[in-house]
Amino acid sequence: MKNLMYKTKILTEKLEATELNILDALMLIDYSLSSLNEMNSDDTAMNNLVSSAIKFSEQLGIDPVSDFNRHHRKRLLPKRIDQNPNTQCSIDLPTFYRVEFKKVLNTLIVLLNEHLKKSLVTFEPMITLFKMPWKQICSTENVKKVIELFPPGCKDFKMNDYDGVIAELKVLDHQCNVKKLDSLTKIFELSEDCKTCLPTANKLCRLVLTAPVSTASNERAFSKLKIVKNYLRSTMGADRLQHLMLLYSNKDILDCIDLKSSVK
Repeated sequence: MKNLMYKTKILTEKLEATELNILDALMLIDYSLSSLNEMNSDDTAMNNLVSSAIKFSEQLGIDPVSDFNRHHRKRLLPKRIDQNPNTQCSIDLPTFYRVEFKKVLNTLIVLLNEHLKKSLVTFEPMITLFKMPWKQICSTENVKKVIELFPPGCKDFKMNDYDGVIAELKVLDHQCNVKKLDSLTKIFELSEDCKTCLPTANKLCRLVLTAPVSTASNERAFSKLKIVKNYLRSTMGADRLQHLMLLYSNKDILDCIDLKSSVK
């Protein structure tokens, strides 16, 4: 269970990172799903885990088997329901906790699998277009689907020059091959340098890196708003509130600033 909680904790922390993009997040969920499936199919590791827990309990002076038998005693069905109730199966301690552990794993696997499938359906064109290592192979239909991921009110949503977009992506791909770039972040930095001549390719890179992975940052903002706008600041204006929220949300950067040098 400790190993399971450790893996889910790492997944949660990675998904809440501000620098994570949607493609890396989907890949991370896929890897976590494979790891959980591997744990779910390894009965030997589960039995060893239960055996280790039993030995650790005995070192503390606890008899886990007797406690289990006291709380999970065999309850025979009445003879009017079962003519031979003595044939009813009995569950021992390792089997019981192995079943419980599998229930937890199955729940996590189902939830992650559903989330991954829904995300893959939405972002499949983007994944195809920016899959690492980046080999620029795109079709007009795929580019059209990626452009449809822009917000409906955005002017890029109505873009219909798909051949021009493909040409820009091929130029960007050529520059990436020359400089041997192998990550989305580096490709984005290159697209920023070439945004005057490759504006649409730069916007597509921005779309990949700015698509929200989770709502953790938004939820934290509401928690910070409760701290900043308290009952002593009830008459504070919107501009001042926005500035204070910006300072409080970037406290890690603000703590590194030398106020004396800023005043000078």
